[in-house]
Parts: sequence; C-alpha cells; structure tokens
Amino acid sequence: MDNSFFSKTQFSAPQLTSREKEILQLLAKGFGSKQIASLLNISIKTVDNHRQNMLHKTGSKTSSELVSTAIRLIMV
Repeated sequence: MDNSFFSKTQFSAPQLTSREKEILQLLAKGFGSKQIASLLNISIKTVDNHRQNMLHKTGSKTSSELVSTAIRLIMV
C-alpha cells in the first residue's frame, strides 16, 4: 500500500508556547479572559494576545473552534 497519500494529508499540531498551552487548557475548561488573567497574574490584553496567536496558528476563527481543534489534535 502506498502511504504517500497519508503522509501528505496528515495534520500536525501547531507549536504552541507553554503559556499558550496553559491558556488553552483554561479556555477548554470554560474560563474567560478576565478569569484567566486573574489566575495567571497577567493582563486581560496579554490573554487576548495569546488567544489571537493561537487562533492564527491553528487557523481557527473563534475560541470555540480553537478548543475544538485542540481537542481533535489532542493538544489539550
């Protein structure tokens, strides 16, 4: 069997920073930006910047899609 098709169509998880992974896990648990910022002692703007970076890296349009993609790729 020719495995070249599978190697071309396999998706790999985007490389996220440890902080992005931490925020993604909290998003998956239902936390909002304000709660995440408070828990991690960072600003809401920083949380939102990390979220935007993750959206871009995964090609997601919404936070829900981001979490769904992460679960599908077993990133969370």
